[in-house]
Amino acid sequence: MKGFLRFLGVVGLSVKYYYLNEKITDDVVREWVREICDRFGIEIHCEGSLRHDRFIILANHESYFDIPALYKCSDKRLIWVAKEELFRIPVVGHALRDLDAVAVDRFDDLKSAKAVLKIIKSSETGGIVIFPQGTRRNKEAFHMGGVFLAKKKHLPIYPVKICGTDRIMPPGKTVLNEGEVYVKIFEPIDPSLHSDDEIKRKVMGLIYD
Repeated sequence: MKGFLRFLGVVGLSVKYYYLNEKITDDVVREWVREICDRFGIEIHCEGSLRHDRFIILANHESYFDIPALYKCSDKRLIWVAKEELFRIPVVGHALRDLDAVAVDRFDDLKSAKAVLKIIKSSETGGIVIFPQGTRRNKEAFHMGGVFLAKKKHLPIYPVKICGTDRIMPPGKTVLNEGEVYVKIFEPIDPSLHSDDEIKRKVMGLIYD
């Protein structure tokens, strides 16, 4: 019951930030994350840093709480690649559009790739965040779109491993639990120095269990 009440508290905070801010920015999201963690007993531990102005993040995907965890551990602008369905959710869709998130069609790779490239061309700074496993329940998959994008645009790849968010906000449940989250940002990979398969194996070895 406490977990459900905490979840409702997060919903209430989200609505508050939506109405108090004319535009949702990365700084607004970081303040929202800080308040959630302070109010609901969540501690996020960060290791490593993002040292480039433009980059690709390839991270494992445990929970929707992965997003707050990454904001807590980064002071850079983050550009999200998110499934189209999320843009239809009130408040969430508004925030994603304000943050210049990219809506991807999981059934149309070409359309999705064009959308990501368009954002990169129009953005001078920031990192594209991609979860290569696709969905939270797909622990073995590794979609290569992020690797192809990094090679095409000559962007460094930061593998990021997230642990503990599935206990804070379990997939498929409307609860928020107290606890700790660990985020490790590994050293960047220069895509020009490795083959696609080498990058895939290296990233999977770092971010997957």
